[in-house]
Amino acid sequence: MQLELLFPNPNRYVRFLLGMYLKRKRTEMAYSEEFIANHLGLKEGSYKKLESGHMNFTNEHFVRLQNLLSFEADDLIEIRKIVDVQFINNLSAEMSENFPR
Repeated sequence: MQLELLFPNPNRYVRFLLGMYLKRKRTEMAYSEEFIANHLGLKEGSYKKLESGHMNFTNEHFVRLQNLLSFEADDLIEIRKIVDVQFINNLSAEMSENFPR
């Protein structure tokens, strides 16, 4: 699955949720941060930024991670739904003074 198709507008919510998902999958498979970083051709510090949501995924990294960690399509779709709801909530808050905060 292509990153751009699933998340056409990556933002902090996308980065955060994908990072959490990445960490969960990595720990389930008992891979170290160093192992994943090497697999991606990144320094460990850069990988930690990916996992913490402080750095955008590239499509190449996403595809490599998807293959290595067996990302579940259903999980990625759920992340997309959560991001969409967050976007709608943010937009509603900006457009309506009566939106509950």
